[in-house]
Amino acid sequence: MSYILIVDDDKVTRELIKTMLPEYMTTEAMDGDCAIDALGTHEPIVVLLDLCMPGRDGFDVLRYLKESPIQPHVIVITAVDDEQTIKTALNSADDILLKPIQPAVLRAKISKAINERKYRELIIVLDEIA
Repeated sequence: MSYILIVDDDKVTRELIKTMLPEYMTTEAMDGDCAIDALGTHEPIVVLLDLCMPGRDGFDVLRYLKESPIQPHVIVITAVDDEQTIKTALNSADDILLKPIQPAVLRAKISKAINERKYRELIIVLDEIA
């Protein structure tokens, strides 16, 4: 089963997202520091990442992942909808989802991310065989 890391400083939002994803194993982090710790422990296939958090924020986590050997699919989840913030986030993240979160859209983005990951892994295996 695929792990999904939910990173948001708001506990209600984390719980709401968990209820939208009953078919997945999830783990939670309440800030950037906890997210970085969880990345090393769980190696999630997808990270749902809030940008605006106290302390280390989502942008800090994105910078960490850029240098990390761990490369999950990152979907930024944010209420901030200004063009510059979105462009900056998408320079490092794979996708973005604006709050309020629509469950069907969230599940579709996660499914797409997992399928893309499986496809990349298949290509690697086929390259090794060839």
